[in-house]
Amino acid sequence: VGKGGVVRDPEVRTAACEAVAAWLDGEGWTIEGLVESPITGPEGNVEYLIAAHRG
Repeated sequence: VGKGGVVRDPEVRTAACEAVAAWLDGEGWTIEGLVESPITGPEGNVEYLIAAHRG
């Protein structure tokens, strides 16, 4: 994680997304999709959107 908390390494971002998806799955959620947001932050940070439903 770089200065200001921006994760620049794509492998680390992928691992974080996978960890969140695994946690949701473990809590009984079904992942519908995961996409990179088309909007980046001012420091170049990349956001992700995850769609899930419970059950």
